[in-house]
Amino acid sequence: MTALGLCLGWFALSGCSTRASVTGSGGAADAGPRDAGGTPLDAGHALDAGGGGNADGGSGGAADAGVAGSAGSAGEAGESGDAGPQVVDNGVRLPDGRVIPIKYLVVLIKENHTFDSLFTGFPGATSSPTATLSTGKVVERPVAPDGPLNRDLCHSHSCARRLYNKGAMNGIDTVGGALEAPDAGAPDNLALIRYSEAQIPNYWQYARQFVLADHFFTSTFSNSFAGHFATTSGFNVALGNTTCDCTGTCTVPQYDPVTCVISDQPPCWDYPSVVLNLPSGLTWAEYGNGSPTLMSNQRVVAQPGHESHFGPFATLQTVIGTKAQPNLIFAHVAGGVSEHPPSDICPGENYSVQLLNQIMNSPQWPETAVLLSWDDWGGFYDSVSPETPACATGDYMSPGFRVPLLVISPYAKQGFVLKTKTEQASVVRLIEDLWGLPRMHDEDPRIHDTTVGSLLGAFDFSQKPRPPLLLKTRTCN
Repeated sequence: MTALGLCLGWFALSGCSTRASVTGSGGAADAGPRDAGGTPLDAGHALDAGGGGNADGGSGGAADAGVAGSAGSAGEAGESGDAGPQVVDNGVRLPDGRVIPIKYLVVLIKENHTFDSLFTGFPGATSSPTATLSTGKVVERPVAPDGPLNRDLCHSHSCARRLYNKGAMNGIDTVGGALEAPDAGAPDNLALIRYSEAQIPNYWQYARQFVLADHFFTSTFSNSFAGHFATTSGFNVALGNTTCDCTGTCTVPQYDPVTCVISDQPPCWDYPSVVLNLPSGLTWAEYGNGSPTLMSNQRVVAQPGHESHFGPFATLQTVIGTKAQPNLIFAHVAGGVSEHPPSDICPGENYSVQLLNQIMNSPQWPETAVLLSWDDWGGFYDSVSPETPACATGDYMSPGFRVPLLVISPYAKQGFVLKTKTEQASVVRLIEDLWGLPRMHDEDPRIHDTTVGSLLGAFDFSQKPRPPLLLKTRTCN
């Protein structure tokens, strides 16, 4: 098996062997834009204006597209009067006939935290300072310790099922090692911890100034690879790491989306990909260490020079703000700044600040949207049920637990809590919505882009473009 083959963990510390340069994507989409409910729109049709909402109440359902009024082109965001770069004309229109002014989308995926572990008590967001155990006992959730944690937590499919407990969300005490270290015996309630605003002030500042989605769920009850894969692909059936770059006999645990039967199957699937539907002239890249998620797609791997779209995580910051920056970036944040327990969260938050400052200081900022989220639940408690239906086998697969999502853009609403129920597959839907790409569900029913909630409610393209919010890093203990 090659270095990009099935690995013990999604983020191997060694860099991947693919090249870091990035080239353009293939042909234009052959279908028009869709509205918030997934209905095709004629080319040039205006998206309906969405409802309002604020941090105290948030927005409503998927029909709340949040696209309202008129907006200047991205080139008008500055003070100089320069016309700015040409906005991509994708056929999706604002009510005044102008194009949605997002030309760059950066998707940053960090590691292993539920919504409640990072944003308990955030104004207007649904959270709980207490947890209910399987015995019915309600306990206070402790504030997280400063610095590194003393262990990683079980966050596998089987452990997720235990916490979910058929929807009761009260099984965290039945997960081995969740509330006490296996070799210590003394309870520490590690799986119940919550970080205070004082411990992650910059994440809370982004949430206060931009958009925090508090009903954003993982697409699968599983661990890392599933979350990364769903975010780039719009679905997931894998319960382990996979790639097409495999030699010998290679299999990966995966489940049938209809029956939920789990079996070991060959990796490398044939399915449509949003990156292959990008309009001519828009480019894409995936950065990370280990197995790139889109390397599991037969159609992507079949493209000439496909390796040029993949780069190691360390090269991400070398392209941000340059003329070579791809229009669409999937970045899987790796190593000590990924926030994967037991790592200290402070260096991870500092990395996010440094990268976001770099993005906001770049020429691309007036036309940029950033999605910052976490890949899986990490073994931590969350109070909101994903309302996952039971399979015929009695298992539970999709969706999985809540993770935080921050939407940061000149056109992101200010101080807004997005209440629309969305999931990791909604990222693919957003790419389609922003750039007028075809839905892929009809071609491959596994893809959720017609059934998941829309993230368009996080944006207001009628507002004056927001200036950068440049924050300072902190001194970590």
